Amino acid sequence: MMVNVNEVCTSLPLDIQRGTWLELELLGIKQKKAPEKDSVFVDVVLPPGWKKEATGHPYWSQLIDEQGRRRVNIFHKNELYCNEASMYLVPRFRENIVFLDDPAQSYYYTAVDELSGVVFSSESIAKPENCTPEAFDQYVRLSDQLKRSVTMWLDANYPYWKSLLAYWGECSDQELASIADLPFSDVATEESVDFNIEDFLVFDDEEN
Repeated sequence: MMVNVNEVCTSLPLDIQRGTWLELELLGIKQKKAPEKDSVFVDVVLPPGWKKEATGHPYWSQLIDEQGRRRVNIFHKNELYCNEASMYLVPRFRENIVFLDDPAQSYYYTAVDELSGVVFSSESIAKPENCTPEAFDQYVRLSDQLKRSVTMWLDANYPYWKSLLAYWGECSDQELASIADLPFSDVATEESVDFNIEDFLVFDDEEN
């Protein structure tokens, strides 16, 4: 049996919390063989130029593509009481909420480009204290409007931003349109909208 010495092989978690194996396969990540029984990892072949590298946190690593861009966050916690592993595909664009450090609990919403940072920001809003039910309802409506302004901006400028495959360069707009009905994950969910590895690093540090 001939071995391809140019293959980049590694192991990845079977559990994908954001994304699907279909999306990984379209990116060029292939399982080498069926995973072993009760295993949380599977051996894979990465696309040319991709690599798996450590981060500054013992539980987290990441997949970097051939252009040095972070494409997948990988979580693995192997302790005496648990062995957990999961993956999160990184979208090119995502929504985010930014809290301001002030007593009024002000915040605003942003659209974030993984490659260049914030590309759109809403106006800020402050959470009211000891207000009437009518004033609170108005606050909720305004907050929803500000959040929608980010979604509307993304929809207008990057129509396929909800696809985890969009705007990285592997798929054209035409290809994204043709596969839009496939059972891919949607990044615009409550669980994923604010996901960022830095959030977990801060959370773990506070725990410790």
